[in-house]
Amino acid sequence: MDVEKTIEFLLEHEARFAADMEVMKEEQRELRNSLVALQDSVVALQHSVHGLSDAVMNQQRQIGEISGATKQLALVTQEALREQARELLAVKQAQRRTEENLNALIKVVDHVVRRDGGRRGGRRKPE
Repeated sequence: MDVEKTIEFLLEHEARFAADMEVMKEEQRELRNSLVALQDSVVALQHSVHGLSDAVMNQQRQIGEISGATKQLALVTQEALREQARELLAVKQAQRRTEENLNALIKVVDHVVRRDGGRRGGRRKPE
């Protein structure tokens, strides 16, 4: 009887082993499918990273161009402001000279008018 029990034990063990092997084979297929899906995801992610990298490099180039243009614009604006300041100073000086000349003319006219008593042409009317 001992042999029968041993055979029965071996058959049960083989049956469990076969069932376990089928479960493991199914799990292995699922893992293989998951691995393939993961590899596809990694490839897609790599493409996305390359696309983002290209976009970042393009933006950095554009930022560099904008920065250079901004610096150039600042220099041009600064020089234009300096030129306007020089021109404004020249206008102020010309205005001051004009005011001085006008004041001198007013003094001369006032002197002439007072001297001549307000008569035209500087001639006195006979009395």
